[in-house]
Amino acid sequence: MSEKSIIESFSKFMSFAGMFIAIVSFFYYLPFILRDYEILEKIPLSYIYLNIKPNIIAIITMIILTLIFIMLGISTVFYKNNNIMSYKPKDSFYTFFSLYTALVIFLSVIIDTIDPSIVSKSVFLFSPAVENIIYSANSIFQMLLLVFIPGILLIIITLLVKKELTLKNLLNPEKSIKNMRWIYSIIIAGISVLLTNYGFYNTLMLYISTLFISYIFFSFGFLRALLINFTLSEMEFVTILFQHNVFVYPVLSIYLFLWAFAGLYAITAYYIEKIRNEEKSKNKQAETNVDQKNIDNNYKDNYYNDSIYDNYSENRNLNAKMPDPDTLWIRSTCPECNGVDFKVNDDMSLECLRCHYKIDKNAYGIYNIRYNDSLKRLNRY
Repeated sequence: MSEKSIIESFSKFMSFAGMFIAIVSFFYYLPFILRDYEILEKIPLSYIYLNIKPNIIAIITMIILTLIFIMLGISTVFYKNNNIMSYKPKDSFYTFFSLYTALVIFLSVIIDTIDPSIVSKSVFLFSPAVENIIYSANSIFQMLLLVFIPGILLIIITLLVKKELTLKNLLNPEKSIKNMRWIYSIIIAGISVLLTNYGFYNTLMLYISTLFISYIFFSFGFLRALLINFTLSEMEFVTILFQHNVFVYPVLSIYLFLWAFAGLYAITAYYIEKIRNEEKSKNKQAETNVDQKNIDNNYKDNYYNDSIYDNYSENRNLNAKMPDPDTLWIRSTCPECNGVDFKVNDDMSLECLRCHYKIDKNAYGIYNIRYNDSLKRLNRY
């Protein structure tokens, strides 16, 4: 295995481990919400970007939708379908998964260093079951409201402009938006900032994280982007939940560091290999041009004088005019009888008038005969 394959496999393994921890954590604490659901009625739904009054119906709907979208996100790991972007087989997805993890950890460390009061104010204000719902629902509704809705509108507009709006292209718009992914991601990140009201550092973190998660959405599909957002949100919940545990917290910290390192290393290896391939391609093209030049020079030296070579070079141009029939050079005399009188058949083959031997139109031979249009035959030059 190559170095790139090894690091991609490592990124995939670390991503699977992160998804496993997030899924186990979510489903472990989910049943306990039945005991604490009354607490949810007292919590503003602005936690999950919904400015509505909390009630039992809204809370149940929120939990059901969260559960449905989490299951859909998990399904992208097992189900493959080339016609739907979220289910298209792409090994590079796990590299971007690890890279996004590195980005989130890097931003969290910087902001925590600048202002520790910003990070995770809500944890331990409520029970772990309630916090579990808050973190998971936040990750889902953030993707739905801040990324999916503006993103799908941009995709629809693009398909309409290109006159390619069909259900098939809507489910798999990769080719139509390929060159616009970063531009659309910048637009969505800007919209997310306008729709929220955070402090400067939280706004900066939201903008950068939304920018990259939007790019993942446009590159790998919404459900995969949602799976990443849910996994990292739940990992944050688990990490803070065990932050005072002297055994679990160090292990989680080392794991997250290795996961982030895998993403940074993989993307670096990817671009290094890309640069190397481009250099190889340029060198190969240069060698091809040199070889072709040597062939042309040898051809000129061995078979032509300067004036004939000039004609040959001009004739290599596909748009060049065909030579006059009176001076049309043909590459053969009769290999059977050395005859020089021929007739031209309908298939452009030559037939010797002496022995009736046929010479294919593409046959090679001595340049010593030419076609005489007035005599309708070939004579020795």
